[in-house]
Amino acid sequence: MRSITFRPLRRIKKTGKIVIASYMGWRKIATADYNKFNLVVDDEYKQLPADELVYTHDGQPLYFFGYHPANVKVFNRTVIDGVDFDYDNARKLYKDFIIHSDGGKYGEPHTSYFMRGTDCSGVPSFSHWTEKRVTDDDCWNYFGSDAFEPLTVEIVTKWFGWFLYNLNNSYLQMGK
Repeated sequence: MRSITFRPLRRIKKTGKIVIASYMGWRKIATADYNKFNLVVDDEYKQLPADELVYTHDGQPLYFFGYHPANVKVFNRTVIDGVDFDYDNARKLYKDFIIHSDGGKYGEPHTSYFMRGTDCSGVPSFSHWTEKRVTDDDCWNYFGSDAFEPLTVEIVTKWFGWFLYNLNNSYLQMGK
């Protein structure tokens, strides 16, 4: 069985700043979840102050969306021939939602994530939301200038717990 060691957050000694694992690091865990695997989490992040800011590997401050993933609306979709889920209506009613689908008559059961700050499989993209990106006109016009807040250890920790909870095939080990 394959093992993956993951450091969601860590303090860089020479700068004293807290940095987050790259999107590809988070994606690697989600991809490994298709099979059984051991996930060893370096629990250094537990000792970091909750209100401390998080940066990219090159020192840029990061921002993220101000909502808790556990509060997102979840739909259970049963596919019936000729009837489909109304995505446009769901987008009007909810900024963020998740759909669990039974796959219908010929499909496979799956889950799709329509959440700000994640990809379609629910992997957070923290490292993408730099100051340059969130202040870009297109980003502000689409999400709104009040959609973002500085990324803190507390925000990452909430999302990390949610992310781990949604894994199906991992054997979790905290610390070494």
